[in-house]
Amino acid sequence: MTEERPAVRAIAWREVFPWLRLLQVFRMAIRPRVLILAIVAALFCTTGWRMIGAMFDGSSDPKIAYETADGARAYGPIARLYTRWLWEPLDDTPSGDARVRSVQIQRANTELSATGPAIFSSFLSARPVKQLVGFGDIFSSEATTSRTAFLSLCLLWATVVWAFAGGVITRIAAVGFARGEQISWNRATQFGWRKWTSYFASPMLPILGVVLIALFMALFGLIMRIPYVGIPLIAITWPLFLVGGLLMSILLLGLVVGWPLMWCTVSCEGTDSFDALGRSYGYTFGKPLQYFGYAVVALLLGWLGWQIVSIFSELLVSTTQWAVSWGSGSDRMKLVSAVLPFATETPEGVTGFDAWSAELIHFFNGCILSIPTAFLYSFFWCAATMIYLLLRRDEDQTEIDEVYLEEEQETYGMPPLRTDAAGVSEPADVPPPAPKPPAQEPTSEKPSTDDKPKGDDDDKPVPLE
Repeated sequence: MTEERPAVRAIAWREVFPWLRLLQVFRMAIRPRVLILAIVAALFCTTGWRMIGAMFDGSSDPKIAYETADGARAYGPIARLYTRWLWEPLDDTPSGDARVRSVQIQRANTELSATGPAIFSSFLSARPVKQLVGFGDIFSSEATTSRTAFLSLCLLWATVVWAFAGGVITRIAAVGFARGEQISWNRATQFGWRKWTSYFASPMLPILGVVLIALFMALFGLIMRIPYVGIPLIAITWPLFLVGGLLMSILLLGLVVGWPLMWCTVSCEGTDSFDALGRSYGYTFGKPLQYFGYAVVALLLGWLGWQIVSIFSELLVSTTQWAVSWGSGSDRMKLVSAVLPFATETPEGVTGFDAWSAELIHFFNGCILSIPTAFLYSFFWCAATMIYLLLRRDEDQTEIDEVYLEEEQETYGMPPLRTDAAGVSEPADVPPPAPKPPAQEPTSEKPSTDDKPKGDDDDKPVPLE
């Protein structure tokens, strides 16, 4: 007898190719409330950076601040990277042509090109990517004291802001990916506030470890100042210093590569910063090839989504201006969108209120053109959440649909009270007692027992059958 081979009815493609689950990230990243939270956090972060930049306005480092030919102070390239608004260009335009500046501002976040490699290179040079890479200058031996202080304060402020915003986004993504449910905005923000300390402390612990090791080695480095014996003593004990360098390298490598997983651990597991630190380093060094593969796929999908969102945002602004120009005229629209927002002096025939209104229109257009940057933030956190769930399944054999969910606890309080006529407090939801009927006065007449209502048939004989 021949055995019948079962026919393959369907293939679980997501089980065969787990990276296909990353296709869900785009739909999660373009949710309106996720995008709004990302752009608000980015603007809030930039506001703090601008305040920090004002503190370093007199810096002697030309990359932070310098003096122009006319004697005015201006920000250097590093300071401009963090102090410019999302819709402003990162480089100074030498030309005074307002239309050139307008085109550069509108294309600052959506540098479109006809060739694929040029587009991909513009994606890698996007503002969030450049800002993230710029923090690495803290550990450069050529960095001045003011540059190190400026970047350290900017990094600290960014961690403060994104410890909440990134935590809320990863929490929304974790519940959405694992349970297919949409967590309410109130519960997501409450979770972010409660776990803010864990989000903030997770990346700070490795940095603190690196600083302590560096200070300990620097303390022993003072021995080299001793004449004749200082350098020989350090040379003999140099292997111990290399051990310290190895520890710092491991901490920095795990931090640079695995820090997004720390936020995701807290959002998915509901644990503290120590568990987040352990899981992120464990997955980074335990599954490096899977992590790299998932990151490459997420990078390609993020680039494609960024292009779609960039084209849509530019199309939105362009069609709006095009439609309004039908009534206002092309010259009037160019005046409002390209001249007035950047004019140093108000042109003739234009009031100051018109110039202020043109700047307001430019602000609204800038918010729309900042959506691609907000998408990069939201996509980053959503992709990191999915990558964490995939790495957790590969390393711990934990299913993706397992995520920490808070149980809603019913709270009981005192009911509303009221005061009765005697001044005694009682629950307001209890109905008051019914008033007692007045007592009847006794009468001397006896009630009659013979009176019966007419038509009473109780005494009639019952016929026998």
